[in-house]
This record gives sequence, structure tokens and C-alpha cells, in this order.
Amino acid sequence: MEGIRPQIQKLAENLLGPINEIVHQPYGHGGLTFEIRTVAGDFILKTRSDQGAFDHTEHHIRVLSRLGISTPTVLSKGRIGSFDYILLIKIPGLDLGHVLGEMTSEQMTHLAERIVEIERLVTGLPKGRGFGWTPMNVPGPFASWTSIIERDSAGSPVELRDLVANWTSYLDAVQPTCFLDDLTVKNVIIQDGILQGIVDLDFVCYGDPLYWLSLAEVTSILDVGIGASFYGEELRRLWGLTDETNAVCNLYNVIQSWFFLGKGIENDVLRNWSAGRFADLQLFAD
Repeated sequence: MEGIRPQIQKLAENLLGPINEIVHQPYGHGGLTFEIRTVAGDFILKTRSDQGAFDHTEHHIRVLSRLGISTPTVLSKGRIGSFDYILLIKIPGLDLGHVLGEMTSEQMTHLAERIVEIERLVTGLPKGRGFGWTPMNVPGPFASWTSIIERDSAGSPVELRDLVANWTSYLDAVQPTCFLDDLTVKNVIIQDGILQGIVDLDFVCYGDPLYWLSLAEVTSILDVGIGASFYGEELRRLWGLTDETNAVCNLYNVIQSWFFLGKGIENDVLRNWSAGRFADLQLFAD
């Protein structure tokens, strides 16, 4: 990261003038994100090495803004040196993961209501062509939702893979529904316990929106701890899960937990929590 900082400094100065401070943002993957602080205000500069990475971001923001969803304003985008960039006005606040542990139950409930409302609006957009992570109006890279879940569970214990096989009829029936897959402990911007907006809108996902809900639960436990489980419970309640979809969400919980744990992340809280989800799954199967 240090090697790119001189380029970021020069780019930011060219775009914004004098810079007070440049702060690397720890959340995010696939690129580097920086908060640019100036006398005129604060901005976000996102970078990725893959060319065309932000070609669809403005379109996504326009679509979501028309739905009444608070999104960042794009000021500039382009390519310099070895990376693409996009400059946005910063939405005031912090990613949810930094503040969730300090929020009251009432604040968590209000937040869950807003996030569920946002996801419901997004799921009302036109169905995709294909499944998986892709820009809107671009065919997804997978032929079925089943193939995604089989891929994501490939490194899981055999007992879990056997349970995945039991859910083939459900997975095969999933339609390519549009949803925002990463409204989790990141990309949800909070100030004083209140949602200010959502960010990181370069891609959407087509498939089962429960995958988002499950990931929100898993990352809450991973980053914040068991005290954050109330937020996930509220997401489930407000989404209106049936016995079947509750079990599917548990299945996704275990798959995603194994993904993190399989990367060498040592987190006994997540391990024990996901073991409880797995036990619930086995009871449901019986």
C-alpha cells in the first residue's frame, strides 16, 4: 500500500487541491479505499487495478437513488498509472462494524428496518440473466444459484456438503433476484446510531437475498461479537422467514462461517455460533 501512496497523494491534490490528510480505509476487498480530508470537506477515493472496475458504479447509484436510497455522489472517475479510480463525496459517519457494539437494541431495530426496506426495494428490480456478482444489466457468471452454493461450500466438512445436497430442490428453484450482497458490517454508514446511507455499489448480486442476510449475521458475529446477534435476529424477523427459509439462512451461515474460518481466522465465538447453527440444521433435517 505504501508504494501507491505518492500516486494517491498526487491524484487527490490534482482533483481536490490542498490535502489535509489521507487515511486508508480498512474495510473493502479487491482494491484500496482512502478517505481524503480537505478544508472543503471529506471525500472517498476508491482504487482498483482491474480496468473498467467502476464503469457501472454511476448507473447503480442513479438506479438506487431513484428508489429513494441514500447513496454517495460521484465527482470524478478515470484511470491513472496502474489503477482505476472513482472519487465520491463522503457520507458522514462510520461503517456499521465500528459502531454496532455500542448501539442500543432500539437503534439496531430501526437500522434493521431501514436495511430490510432497502433490500426489498432492490429485490423489486428486474431479474438478472444468470447468477452471481455482476453489474446491473450484465449477465451473471453462473448458470444457477446451486452452482454458487456448491462452489462456496466446496472447502467445508463433508457433513455440511451432504446437507447442501439435501437442499438442491430449494437451491435449483432460486430465481436471479437482484440484491446488495455486502450490506453487512461495512458499506452501511452510521452516525449517532442512525443510518446515513450505503456505499460500495460497484456490483450487485443475482440469486437468493438470504445470502446477504446470512452474511450480515456472520460478519456481525465475526467483527463485533455475540452481542451483535440481536441485529441479525431483527433482520430475520423483519424479513419474515418461514421455517424453511430460516433453515436455509442457517445453512448459508455455516457455509460463510467456514469460509472465514478456513482462511485461518481464529474466532472461537464465530466457531461456536456456527456450530449451533449446524446443530439446528441437523435437527431440521430430522
